[in-house]
Amino acid sequence: MLEILYPNSAVHLLRGRGRSRSADHNPVLLTQEFYGYDASVHLSEETLSASSVVANGMWTGSISTWLLSVLTLIMVLFCMQDFMGIPNNWAEYLVQLVGHRGAAAILAFTWIDGLLCTGVIFLSAQRITYAVARDGILPFSKTYSKVTPKHHLPVNAALLMVVLTIAICAAVIGSTVAFSAITAAATIGTNLSYLIPIVARQTIGRKHFKAAKWNFGAWSIPVSIIASLYIAFLFVVLMLPQLYPVNAQTLNYAPIVIGGITAIALGGWLFPFSLGARYWFEGPKRTISEVELVGVQVKGSD
Repeated sequence: MLEILYPNSAVHLLRGRGRSRSADHNPVLLTQEFYGYDASVHLSEETLSASSVVANGMWTGSISTWLLSVLTLIMVLFCMQDFMGIPNNWAEYLVQLVGHRGAAAILAFTWIDGLLCTGVIFLSAQRITYAVARDGILPFSKTYSKVTPKHHLPVNAALLMVVLTIAICAAVIGSTVAFSAITAAATIGTNLSYLIPIVARQTIGRKHFKAAKWNFGAWSIPVSIIASLYIAFLFVVLMLPQLYPVNAQTLNYAPIVIGGITAIALGGWLFPFSLGARYWFEGPKRTISEVELVGVQVKGSD
């Protein structure tokens, strides 16, 4: 789109001729924003009619975000006055368009929007932490799987997320390289977490998988193939160096971080002497038995 609307200037951004050393990978870096599809699933245990509502939340969120993003991008490109003056600066674009006061107002709304999004992400993360602790996977799982007696909220899991978030954000103070490695590894890991159930659904689980109320039907296989190829492409590209020339300060350390995390996970699973998770992990734990559910009518259940 940049080359269509700005054929004389887009080359400076897309092919690395200009102020930004990361210009060679700018189009690829945009793909890091396309994740978070499973946020609805993390709250499914607290959702009425989850088999349909959660699925609707996932696909409507993805489509609406894509449509709004395209419209916003077109508006930005057509309203841009000095393309070369804003290689990587959204604030400068706003100043050109609506002046300093207007730019400050829009940036304030953007900050509020980002704060609200952070709240949703934090809520999702603490629910995952609680669920993993409930299954006995985390150290001190009994502590992090507790809920408050009055409001039934996983406060300990939430506090753990707060501490870890502060620690990760503080890493950028000491080293931007470390922070970049952490965020890149998180992006890669998140996308791979989508790939595993997609592939398993169409391979080992194809004959035994029971389709939910909302499903793709005959389109399931082609959609899974497209999604798998896209994630595989992201995995390869996000492992590549993002800045040139490549040295100790610009090297993409994400492969090293991913390798370290994988080694720790495999070690925790395969550890001998009955200490490894393969000896004691039995899968997700049920908080209510099937006997207790007999005759119970749940509001909004499918």
